[in-house]
Amino acid sequence: MIESERSEKDFYNTTDDEMMARAKKSLKSVEEGNTRSIHEFKKDIASWKENRAIQ
Repeated sequence: MIESERSEKDFYNTTDDEMMARAKKSLKSVEEGNTRSIHEFKKDIASWKENRAIQ
C-alpha cells in the first residue's frame, strides 16, 4: 500500500473523540511552552528532506 493511502485511511478512521484528544494535547503542549520557531521548523524539514533524498 502506498504511504499516502495508508495515512489517508488512518486519518479517516480517526474518531471525533480521538481528534478532540489530540487537539487538547496539542493545546496543552503549547500552553506549557513546548513550541519552536518557524526557523527551527524549516531547518528540521530541510534536514528531513536531506535524510530521505527528497529534493
